[in-house]
Amino acid sequence: GFFKDLAGSAAKAFVEAAASNDDYPFAITDLQQIADEHKLSENSVIMLKKFDDGKALFEGEITPDAIVKFVKTNALPLVVEFKQDTAQKVFGGDIKSHVLIFAGNKDDKTQALIEGAREVAKEVRDKILFVHIDTDEEEHKRIIEFFGMKDSDIPDVRIIKLEEDMSKYKPAESIKDTESLRD
Repeated sequence: GFFKDLAGSAAKAFVEAAASNDDYPFAITDLQQIADEHKLSENSVIMLKKFDDGKALFEGEITPDAIVKFVKTNALPLVVEFKQDTAQKVFGGDIKSHVLIFAGNKDDKTQALIEGAREVAKEVRDKILFVHIDTDEEEHKRIIEFFGMKDSDIPDVRIIKLEEDMSKYKPAESIKDTESLRD
């Protein structure tokens, strides 16, 4: 966070949010050079990351809860690659509605589908988590079976809601491109 007054209420809210979160590193500064480098105005919070656009700029009133929500929402890529090390973040996070994209990384059409999903995910980032399941991975075959899919169904999408009981939905029509994903 960049704050001209490190003792001000916005900076204090940022520090409180940082103190409540052990999962991600936080940094605070009042150096104008840093603000200029990242094109930040007074009392700004930016999240630097190694995916998507490389950064996310917080918009809104700086409160501890708002900063924590911002960090949790932006800590994962727009489309999360499902792997053993991301499973806990996917299923244990605050966002309970997921769009599961079943597509093999070896398929030429997969990258275009994922890029399209990123565009849609930007619009609903705080409500829906997009997850890519690489169907070429042997360990993902059980997931494909769990959703009642066959290899001939892929690429396709399923929607799940993780509440007390998991609800799973199959779209009425097969989703093979960005426009059908947006619908």
